[in-house]
Amino acid sequence: MAMKRSYYSWMMLLRNALMAVNTFVVMYSVAIQMLAVKRIIDTQKTTSFVIQMTHIPKNPQVVFIGCILCLLVLGTTLMRRRISYIENIQENIAGAAIETLMAVVISMLLNFSCSGIFLLVFCDCIFHFRRSKKGREFIFLNVFLYFFCNYELVNLVYPLMDTSIFFSAFSNEAVLVLIKSVAEALIIIMTVTYIGLFLSWQIQENEDISQELSMVSQVNQELRNYASITEKIGEDKERKRLAREIHDTLGHALVGIASGVDACIAIIDKNPDAAKNQLQLISKVVRQGITDVRNSLKKLRPGALEEQGLKGALIKMIQEFQGVSDVKINFVFEADNADFDVTKENVLFRLIQESMTNAIRHGKANEIDIHIFVEQENLMVDISDNGQGCETIVYGYGLRQMEERIVTVHGHIEFDGSNGFKTHAIIPLQKGEKS
Repeated sequence: MAMKRSYYSWMMLLRNALMAVNTFVVMYSVAIQMLAVKRIIDTQKTTSFVIQMTHIPKNPQVVFIGCILCLLVLGTTLMRRRISYIENIQENIAGAAIETLMAVVISMLLNFSCSGIFLLVFCDCIFHFRRSKKGREFIFLNVFLYFFCNYELVNLVYPLMDTSIFFSAFSNEAVLVLIKSVAEALIIIMTVTYIGLFLSWQIQENEDISQELSMVSQVNQELRNYASITEKIGEDKERKRLAREIHDTLGHALVGIASGVDACIAIIDKNPDAAKNQLQLISKVVRQGITDVRNSLKKLRPGALEEQGLKGALIKMIQEFQGVSDVKINFVFEADNADFDVTKENVLFRLIQESMTNAIRHGKANEIDIHIFVEQENLMVDISDNGQGCETIVYGYGLRQMEERIVTVHGHIEFDGSNGFKTHAIIPLQKGEKS
């Protein structure tokens, strides 16, 4: 962008300088004519001067007023067509047409003795039509006018008065002619500089576009790679989530069934009625397990959570668990005023479900304590049992899934197997979730 601003600034400066020098040449030529006529009249050399003329000159006052008006229109059009950006193509064509017309009129008023004005219009056109095929004819038209609209060529077709004879009215004719020649040469030099700067800017712009296209292509490739990686990560997360859901629901249901069947085996001979009641409870757990499995496969929450909320779902699960086993479960829920989001409810439900299942399956526990409460900015979950415990905690599928679930809600979980088995989880709460 700094490079582009630099080009814009220099091209604007050169264009304005071209306008200034051309204005000087035009007004200088007009002034020479008016002063020459006045000098001739004052010195009473009218007769000798008229003899030198091949054709009747234009009225100097008409030439002066006409050139002034044309320069004002040309300058206004140039300033409106700012060089720092490209306007609507129709506006560009209209502007180029006005500029060319004004240049032609000025040249005609001065008997085609000032062709540098066409170079100014040419420079303005090459910028504004650089990205459009429409309107480029004005570029070639002004080049044509510069080379062919001069006194020597036009005089061959249409006889004109040679305005250079006005310089002969002054004693310092050579100096006056030199001033005009230097100004016209300066116009040519600035035009060549402008074209060189324009070509350099075009080359730089094309290089910038190539680099930007290359960067865009690279970014697109990186985005495609990122999308592919994200898709794979998403698929892996979804597989893990479904695996956790199936493990939790099936594991919980099967452990409960196994415990209930063991109880039936133990009492069936002594108390068939009690065994029958136990089997009915087992049947109920099996049906609930089937429902949860179906919901998991449909990517839904456990049915009890959907129907009864977190606390109600936990109470129902604990009652069913106690009904099919000989385990005593002490449940304390001190977060009634907290409003958890769906993800946290799912995590809590599965965490407690997995902990109770592990307590019976691995720890052979007969008593489990569950305490859920809010402390400062966090939800605290403490689960302990009186099972066998373990000196070294081996992270099986269940514990790993518990950790992964807690991480999804930005929480932290710890396990301790030194005295029975303890699980301590901390889950940060948002403002809207706090009690």
